[in-house]
Amino acid sequence: MVRNSENESLKKRAIRQSAFAFALLISSVPAGFARAQTNDFREYFPQMELDDWSKLASGDAENTEAVTGDIALRLENIPDWAWANAIDATAETLAGVVRSPREFACRAFRFDGRVVDLAPTTGEVGRDDGVRPIWRVAIQTRDGGELIVLTDRVPKTLLKKGNANGQRVSGRGVFVFANNSRPVLVSDRLPWFPDQVNDGLHIGEGQMVLADGGLDIGLLDDIRQYSDAAVGTAEHDVFQQFLRAVDRADEQGNPPIGKPVDLVVLAQSPREHVGQLFLVEGKLRRITPVEVPDDFPGVMVEDHRYFQLDVFVPLGHRTLVLGAGSDGPSVEIHGGFGVTVLLARLPSELKNRELPVEVAVPAFFLKIWKHKTIATRAVSPELRRPNPVFVGLPRAARVVDAEDPTGLGLLIAAFWIGLIGVVAGLVVWSRGRSRSHLSRREIQLPGKGISSN
Repeated sequence: MVRNSENESLKKRAIRQSAFAFALLISSVPAGFARAQTNDFREYFPQMELDDWSKLASGDAENTEAVTGDIALRLENIPDWAWANAIDATAETLAGVVRSPREFACRAFRFDGRVVDLAPTTGEVGRDDGVRPIWRVAIQTRDGGELIVLTDRVPKTLLKKGNANGQRVSGRGVFVFANNSRPVLVSDRLPWFPDQVNDGLHIGEGQMVLADGGLDIGLLDDIRQYSDAAVGTAEHDVFQQFLRAVDRADEQGNPPIGKPVDLVVLAQSPREHVGQLFLVEGKLRRITPVEVPDDFPGVMVEDHRYFQLDVFVPLGHRTLVLGAGSDGPSVEIHGGFGVTVLLARLPSELKNRELPVEVAVPAFFLKIWKHKTIATRAVSPELRRPNPVFVGLPRAARVVDAEDPTGLGLLIAAFWIGLIGVVAGLVVWSRGRSRSHLSRREIQLPGKGISSN
């Protein structure tokens, strides 16, 4: 009896321990997991009550511009996973929002379409880098739906009158109210994904490949802003997204090769060529592995590192001029110049390869990093060496025969083989003709061969 009671006690204790363990397991699940199952973002705005959202959604709120500016500022701090259940802004769902705006107050949406109109409003948002105006962007979705996005972050290239019209944008925002039968979303930025070549907007094949890989081309403005410095904290996120987009393009395969890089033109106007695809051809002199920290997510690299290739690119008959300014000292470079190509992984052709070796690497131009060297200090303390930095496509990188990078030897060999074949053919033809001539003579001689009588 005692043994049975002890067994029952042990069973009850085991059940209590299992229940406690299960409760502990549930409590250890991140709070965001449950939040990700909803598209209601009101909990991220504790300063606003439900009634405030209802008034805003129905157009009855006061000081709407100030409220939307505060929402745009706070959206930046909402984590990416929280948007997992955002509603797709289709023509059907947008029509439902217009019919029942209060039901969709502070709901998360994803939008994808083309800009119809872009204009400034009187609203403003105060950020760390200053006060920004809020822009009103009219967008038509792919299936003909219409909506308005309010944001203070619009790509600088699109701000010029008429530049934004027809451009593809895709992002996310929170519904605040309906205006003239069009839902109005507030977004922390207007992501730009161009899908057409536009020389006036500096959009070529390279930028479209990056956009197709998921890079918001508007982020290239941040790279242009710090174009003369090394990749710093301010553009760290942009650099990661740039690497991820190049990595996706490399995985998809068959990207365009790009035209041969012209370092003289690149040095004169680097900001205009950010994101452009070039073919970097030259002598690979050194490969340096760069360790990637654990907090560097999303980039497919080998063994937590990427590779820095130092390539000496020939200038041909052109001259590269390095100068500290219009009135400062300058240095003329002839023959060739060194550039840096970053690769997420090292091609098999380059592993354990004896250097130097001629290479050809399709690569996207990132920026020019200017820094002082012993050589520049010898000329002037103000003089800096520009170091063009590219991000390459590993699968498309190839080794070129160092002794014959143009393949001229193969052409010459093919020529001689063809010439020998032609000569041999003429010899055979000549011998055959001689035999035919002798046969005819034998027929005409009496007493030999077939008699003519």
